Amino acid sequence: MRTIDRVGLNLDIARRYWSPASIITLINLVADKGGNSLHLHASDDQAYGLESVLLGQTAAKAQLVGTKYVNPRTGKGFLTRVQLASVIAHAATRGVDVMLEIDTPGHAGGIRRLMDLTPIARFPTAQVFSDYAPKEIEVHSSTAWAFVRELWGEVLGMHPTATRVHLGGDEFAGSVVEKKAWAAGASELAAALATTYRVTSTVWNDAIVPESAALLSRSITVAYWDYDDWGTPGTRLTMPAVASAGFTIHNYNGYYCYWVPRTSETAGDRQWMCDALRGWWTLGYWGADRTMSESHVNLRGACFSIWGEQSASMSEATIISRGSPIYSAFASKVRAI
Repeated sequence: MRTIDRVGLNLDIARRYWSPASIITLINLVADKGGNSLHLHASDDQAYGLESVLLGQTAAKAQLVGTKYVNPRTGKGFLTRVQLASVIAHAATRGVDVMLEIDTPGHAGGIRRLMDLTPIARFPTAQVFSDYAPKEIEVHSSTAWAFVRELWGEVLGMHPTATRVHLGGDEFAGSVVEKKAWAAGASELAAALATTYRVTSTVWNDAIVPESAALLSRSITVAYWDYDDWGTPGTRLTMPAVASAGFTIHNYNGYYCYWVPRTSETAGDRQWMCDALRGWWTLGYWGADRTMSESHVNLRGACFSIWGEQSASMSEATIISRGSPIYSAFASKVRAI
């Protein structure tokens, strides 16, 4: 029998801050609905959401506003080492695995801002970031990959019980040449993290084209969210093709399983999402109207995402209240498979 090894929630803690208390509430929701995973999207162009000595963002230098630690130079809140540990410890009591994502090479603007504020002599930004896409890690640079590996060492030092990590890999600029360089670098990084920290790695599907797929380690899981390549179908490998190429897949469908809370959203909008998840979406949906068999041995789980870019004016309590029924609809559908 095929095993569903991942039913979870992806929470964006980079585009908006989430308090440890609210993250714990969401962990309880995941566990109560039969889920086993919390994916924390911890870095993006807007902010880097974790404490980092390497990047000069520490609790000691922060302003404390209630329980929120705020970097005074960026105005952005972040989880401290101690807070992250409390979240991870609670998740363990509920049987929920916490997977951290540091998104590179794209969506690295938050990291770039911290490095500009606190330069690192051994990692000059001119050697770490692309000259044509300044918020992106340069995939052809050995210095850049060394920096990413050191950053991951710091992150995993804060999560010593980690079993999985997410290396990013979505929406970065460049041609097939850059995608191939990324695939080779991500494979080397995944191997190093597996050897040193005994973790498996996950990446987004964006850069998986035939040429890069040939270089990407099959030990890496693919979080499949979007088929269209900058609006042009046909360039990226389809989810069925990725599965047939030997990769384990977790379905992050960007149409049915992505929620971007916003004040203009109506109760009817949210009810539509619940109905769509219960009635139309299946584990095999990899695009809005594209599907594959749920029985493929490499299709091993799914994740529902809450993204934060339009929710700045909304409270955490409001988002949780409105989102809980949607997540419940998602989880019930996956668990019924």
